[in-house]
Amino acid sequence: MGLSADKDVKFDWYGSLSLARQLWAYADDLEAAATVRMNDANAVLKSWLGQYADKFIATANDEQTSLTNVIANLRNDATAWAQAWKLAMDQQNRVLYARKVKQVEDSRSGWDSFWGGLTGHDDLPPEPQPVPTPTSPTFAATAGFYTGN
Repeated sequence: MGLSADKDVKFDWYGSLSLARQLWAYADDLEAAATVRMNDANAVLKSWLGQYADKFIATANDEQTSLTNVIANLRNDATAWAQAWKLAMDQQNRVLYARKVKQVEDSRSGWDSFWGGLTGHDDLPPEPQPVPTPTSPTFAATAGFYTGN
C-alpha cells in the first residue's frame, strides 16, 4: 500500500492526551483513597475481634484487590490512549510527507523527471521519523506535525 496524500487522519489530538492525563489522575486519586481506607481498616481491626471482624477483613481484602485492578486498568487505558496518539501522529506525518513528495514531484520539469528517473531524485524531503509515545503522568505531546524540513 502506497502513501496517500488525500485524507488527514481523523483524531482528537488534544482530547486523547487530555483523557490520558485524566485517567492517570483518577488512578492517583483512587490509589490515595485506597491507602486511606486500608489504613482505617487496619486501625479498626486492632480492637475488633470475632466473626464480624473476619467478615470485615474478607470484605476489605476484596475491596483492595478490586481497587488494585481498577487502578491498573485506568493506568493501562491512559497508556493506550497515549499509544493511540503516537500511532495517529505517525500516520498523519506519513500523509503530510506524501503531500510534500507529491508537491515536489508536481513541480519538476520534464527534464528533471527524466534525469532523476535515471540517476535518482535528490530533491525529495526527508522522511518523517516516528514520534515518541507520550509518557505518564503528564502525557505531553512529544512531537508536532511533519513540515518537511
